[in-house]
Amino acid sequence: MAGEGAARQARGEPRERAILSAVIGLLGEAGYEAMTIDAVAARAHASKTTIYRRWAGKAELVRAAVDAHIAGRVRGTHDTGSLRADLLAVMQDISCHLTPDFMAMMSGLVHVMRTDGELAASLWSLFDQDAAAEQIIGRAVQRGELPAPAAGRLARLVHEVIEAQVYRQLMIEAGTGRAFARHVVDDIILPLLAGITAPPGPHDER
Repeated sequence: MAGEGAARQARGEPRERAILSAVIGLLGEAGYEAMTIDAVAARAHASKTTIYRRWAGKAELVRAAVDAHIAGRVRGTHDTGSLRADLLAVMQDISCHLTPDFMAMMSGLVHVMRTDGELAASLWSLFDQDAAAEQIIGRAVQRGELPAPAAGRLARLVHEVIEAQVYRQLMIEAGTGRAFARHVVDDIILPLLAGITAPPGPHDER
């Protein structure tokens, strides 16, 4: 029985990828409000029953599609052997996936979130999480580069710093290439982490 379940799951994975890919394509072409489950099913060559069996509704489906789209392009699981190299790698991945089409799609979703409470509730949790940062900090803890008790807080901090710096670049229409990645990692993130994790000196204690 367990083998049959694993086989069904393996057969279902390509269909799930096709459905989520169809969602991303339709969001880019028509936007959230015009995108329908019927259109997703037709493009993915899947039934509506299959879609609703996996996702409760349109907002949940879109969240899954955006999550999978980002995860496929930001390699938090890629272990380079050091915290600095991991951070540089994820910064490079981010710059590669922030295409004009992706940003236009996300801008459209953020606009709809202002009036659609269901979509907002679904997507805000995605924006507040960063699996890549959690994985990078977790590996740094395992290597002894960072202290374990602060791992969760440091992962959130890394996520917030990267997010803020990337969106600043996008707002001023500046590049997000290798020089930008080194600046964020070497001039902002690493000094910040070092300052937070360093033991307090005699003048810091109160």
